[in-house]
Amino acid sequence: MQPVTLAARRHGRQPDAGYSIVEVLIAGAIMLFIALSILPIFAQSISSNLSGQDSTSVANHARSRVEELYQLPFDTPFLQLTDGDERRHDEYYSRNQKAWLPGTEDDVPVGDEALWTRVTQIRNYSATDIETPLAFNSDPTLVHLKELLVTVAATREGGPLGGGKRIIVQAFKSS
Repeated sequence: MQPVTLAARRHGRQPDAGYSIVEVLIAGAIMLFIALSILPIFAQSISSNLSGQDSTSVANHARSRVEELYQLPFDTPFLQLTDGDERRHDEYYSRNQKAWLPGTEDDVPVGDEALWTRVTQIRNYSATDIETPLAFNSDPTLVHLKELLVTVAATREGGPLGGGKRIIVQAFKSS
């Protein structure tokens, strides 16, 4: 048998009697209060992770497109203007096909989803006047620079976890 301590005698209970229901309820309430105060931190973390993932994906898609265009010869048909003073290529990234396809978000077939949209704009400039784009029918010997403007946007709508990101990358390709 264990000796009874002075504190146990004062409260009128044996040392192995355990906790009272009031003590358990108070401890549970304290733990619940702590857990509820930490919950917004987790929600903010989820939102930040999604936002960071969108930013990284959008930036990578824009940079990879500029790198692809840098690899093309200066006079390749893809970089040639066909009308006006700008050439535009609209694309969307198909969730089902996991590839960039020509068209806009409106061109996505039923049952598929566009995860990102990408617009590539190409303008020609002369080295003597880099503020005014040259028209498509300009003398090819006057075209010294091509402006490559790539805009990529995530199509995810805003909501409790934030909306999609958008980035514009501008580069110049010389002859």
